[in-house]
Amino acid sequence: MDPGSRSAHFFLGQAREALGRPAEAVSAYRAALAISPAFFPARFHLGRALILAGDPAAAVPELEKAVALAPGERPPRELLARARELSSAPR
Repeated sequence: MDPGSRSAHFFLGQAREALGRPAEAVSAYRAALAISPAFFPARFHLGRALILAGDPAAAVPELEKAVALAPGERPPRELLARARELSSAPR
């Protein structure tokens, strides 16, 4: 894998998510974003992986950035609302 490839890190994150390993996906998506902070797919999937990993509060700022990157897209807005709801729910 090319360590400088945002796409390689992104696809690694997707593979880890598909295998039910969202915490490992988080690190791959963060690596993609370290290379390209405005890479919308990685930002959106990072938010989703954080929710799946049980950290919806950490997903909120990531999904806010995803919404800012793609304001016309509905899925990031919906996921942001879900992350906010989950992060304010009593545990």
